[in-house]
Amino acid sequence: THAEMERCLKAWEASDRLTLHEYARSHEGRPLYYVVITSPENHARLASIREAVGKLADPRLLASDDEADALVARTPAIAWMAYNIHGDEISSTDAALAVIYRLIAGMGDDVRETLSELVIVVDPLMNPDGRDRYLAQLREFDGYVPSLDARAMQHEGRWPFGRGNHYLFDLNRDFMLGVHPESVGRQRAISQWHPQLLVDSHEM
Repeated sequence: THAEMERCLKAWEASDRLTLHEYARSHEGRPLYYVVITSPENHARLASIREAVGKLADPRLLASDDEADALVARTPAIAWMAYNIHGDEISSTDAALAVIYRLIAGMGDDVRETLSELVIVVDPLMNPDGRDRYLAQLREFDGYVPSLDARAMQHEGRWPFGRGNHYLFDLNRDFMLGVHPESVGRQRAISQWHPQLLVDSHEM
């Protein structure tokens, strides 16, 4: 559930690799969060990293090609990882939590190198109202004996399912229009980071 995910994020704030940010509230009042994960050294200079990436995103702010080359050489890339815009594609948020935990708890050289070279922004749950609606349905239809029939109610739920938000709007169609608070907050947050990579993770 959204509340369980929120408890994880708040517990993981103790890590020196992660900071937690609320960027919007859903129609039902659930906070939407993103976490910034990078090395402690990069965390100490996040403001300058964002300034540098902002300059690279708008060449009018650059004095010369040499300045651009220097910024590229010393600035980590930004990767934005977004999950679960369709609330009934539930494994997406579960995957996001696994990714976050791996990045903040991993002690291998691969993780350390990744965090040195990247600032990773993870938005683990883009549609909390739809997801919680769908999870409530699945709990209602669950039974003592699991059904292996893919068409069983405990696997499919019922209308209005969880794809859309509170107003049953498919937020995947709202990236351009920016009508709903989830999308408005996300657009504002993404534009502040200028990511070079943006992943919109569904359930495929």
